[in-house]
Amino acid sequence: MKKYIQYLMIATLITLTTGCGDVPVSVDENTYEPKIVVDGIIMPGHRVENIRITRNFALNRDIDFTDFLITDATVGITDLGSGDEYPLSYNALTGAYESDDDNLIIEYGKQYQLSVQATVDGKNLSTTTVTTVPRDGFSIREADSKLTPLTYRERDESGSLKLFTLAFDRSIDTDSYIASIVALDASKESFVIDNPFEIEVEDLDEDNLFGLLQHQSQWMQTQTGGDNLSKLEILWFTLWFYGRYRIILYAADENLKDYFLTHKNIQDIDGNLWEPKFHFEGDGIGVFGAALTDTVFVEVLKE
Repeated sequence: MKKYIQYLMIATLITLTTGCGDVPVSVDENTYEPKIVVDGIIMPGHRVENIRITRNFALNRDIDFTDFLITDATVGITDLGSGDEYPLSYNALTGAYESDDDNLIIEYGKQYQLSVQATVDGKNLSTTTVTTVPRDGFSIREADSKLTPLTYRERDESGSLKLFTLAFDRSIDTDSYIASIVALDASKESFVIDNPFEIEVEDLDEDNLFGLLQHQSQWMQTQTGGDNLSKLEILWFTLWFYGRYRIILYAADENLKDYFLTHKNIQDIDGNLWEPKFHFEGDGIGVFGAALTDTVFVEVLKE
């Protein structure tokens, strides 16, 4: 196996041999509980759309993937400041719920509650969750950022790696920022063969590795208050292809931050398990969050 895979195997062995958590897990059909699964983010200045409502399934069950979508749920958003309620309707073209009411305008710093009622496996389920939209003020300072094209792992005169750097003004009271990094020109031909983990082109066909390397992300936690300027350096191990990249930086509310950090990481180094932080009351899991966004583009050149 290549070094990248070997590193993963070594890390797994260390966890297995040093973990002190006693985590016997028994999962069968009796442990299954039907849940409403929510996937949605609201942003100021945008209409409410792409709120996906799906469901979970029991293990060891044949699944018809067309059954994932819940198309007949009762879904609504409440502006907790004014108390106004707005129903969301299902859009068959997008497979998601959206608002048709022009009076629903998402505003900075306000709280919104999502409520969902649906029937799953014959059970009437309901869930609610509240998100707080980050306050205004967030933006990327392109003039203070380092966005000039770089050759792959380019170094300066002292031998230090050069890095793309995003300088940005923070949203007041928001300390979590997530960068979505997408290789726009990703292909087997543009893949960086001379990468530090010795991943080869033929490895890209395994376990959706191509898609995983094309879509990368970074998270950083900043201070709040004081100087409003922060900087995020884009690490080279998130850049696997030559060509253009789109980087969307999110100023994330607590719901989105916790989902990003915990929905895939449910076991600590000692082997102990914990549940992801979903912020739902009732029968819901997933994420309903709020964010501000700004976008820049960079380019990785061949030498």
